[in-house]
Amino acid sequence: MSQTNDLTKMIVLFLNSKGHLAFRNNTIGVYSIKNQSFRRQPNWVNTLGSGDIICCLQGGLYLEIEIKTGSDKQNINQKFRERRLKKINGKYWLIKSFEQFKTEYNFIANN
Repeated sequence: MSQTNDLTKMIVLFLNSKGHLAFRNNTIGVYSIKNQSFRRQPNWVNTLGSGDIICCLQGGLYLEIEIKTGSDKQNINQKFRERRLKKINGKYWLIKSFEQFKTEYNFIANN
């Protein structure tokens, strides 16, 4: 597994172990056997820029987590998604390590 996949898995397992509802959001296209290539999913299936992890925290708070490791950076769709979620009081975290995640999580859990 890659560093990104390992971190994503650790966070999903942690959130679910704490009683929240979290899952990995599959953001890749669907493989077409006929065309022998990936085709993009329609926007109503998967919104461009959505986080790698989708979570509803206990109490109903909606959270998307974007995982970035190494030199990975947010693309323009991810930045737009972050602004849109924050505008409607949703949460969006850009996470680069499990330690950073725990800091963000502890702040939410204790407030």
